[in-house]
Amino acid sequence: MKPYKIIEDQKKVIDNLKFKLQYSKNKAKDAKDINTLIKAVNCLDDMLVSKYKTDALNTLIYALIYEILMQKKAYKNNLPIHEIINTIDTDIFYGSELKKIQVISILKTHELNNKIKNKTVFDKDYVDFDKLLTIFVNEFKQQFVWKK
Repeated sequence: MKPYKIIEDQKKVIDNLKFKLQYSKNKAKDAKDINTLIKAVNCLDDMLVSKYKTDALNTLIYALIYEILMQKKAYKNNLPIHEIINTIDTDIFYGSELKKIQVISILKTHELNNKIKNKTVFDKDYVDFDKLLTIFVNEFKQQFVWKK
């Protein structure tokens, strides 16, 4: 079951019914039926957003766009729309493992720079960022999805 597809299909049906309403012989009944269908679709959409935080994907995409635009302050008259789309597409294609590796790389570089600054490079106590990030992301997802 793909709830987003169902919602979009129902919205098309509603638009079609609204168009047909002008030719209806019983406009009051048909309008009531259309409004009932609209309420049902809106309710399903609201349930998905409130219970499962489905707008989170939109939020993350907007966050990616924002970050890319902030990094590309050098653009003159043209916005890097194709670059934004390609970046998001690439991130989705390669999945979370690539992003995890990139985050770990930044964290390790930061940790190493601090060890160099503190002259503790040869200490053997390095953080296991892979394990730490996995725990963090899993805890976040559990709170994010199930919290009311």
